[in-house]
Amino acid sequence: MSNKLFLIGINEYKHKPLNSCVKDVQDFKQALLDRYDFELNDIYEVYDNDATLKNIYDALDKYVMTLKESDNLIIYYSGHGSYNQNLEMGYWVPIDGTKGDSSYLSNQTLVSFLEKMKAQHIFLISDSCFSASLLRTISTKQNSDYERKKSRWALGFRFSLVVDGLYVPAATWRFAIDIRRITADRAISSNFVGCKPISPMLPGAKIL
Repeated sequence: MSNKLFLIGINEYKHKPLNSCVKDVQDFKQALLDRYDFELNDIYEVYDNDATLKNIYDALDKYVMTLKESDNLIIYYSGHGSYNQNLEMGYWVPIDGTKGDSSYLSNQTLVSFLEKMKAQHIFLISDSCFSASLLRTISTKQNSDYERKKSRWALGFRFSLVVDGLYVPAATWRFAIDIRRITADRAISSNFVGCKPISPMLPGAKIL
């Protein structure tokens, strides 16, 4: 069994650069390395200019091909998000995303990847504008589904624009802070981060 970690943090957008995304993701990584069973060779990180649509897509595709049923995976994305009102679809915006949905990664595509991965547990954290739209992409399951299907968790912030951390008081950008808090407090299993219910202080969570 291996605990895998896929980290995506983007600050250096050409339009509307951000400030705290890379730091938030790296702080989360360090907390996992310090307190849980994660190894450096099981971590794949893409930051800023490396966080292209192709690199993110290829990494997800590789996880589909290589993950075993005994493996676990955490995916943490921190960057811009977008939402198409007409399609009722949310997106991650990669570093090379131009103004247009065709250059973004859609929730639908992301969920399709997750459904095809063989890992027993997958925990997805999406820290971006409109990240709660990911939860709307997922259909609600019956109680019996949870007994026979693999564990899939999604955690999003809110269904709206969000403000980057360095420009607002600490209480306003609590999402990344709460993620680090529950990790530091060992509020989740040392066997795999994310296999227990998420703290009710966090704004949005759903089992995939």
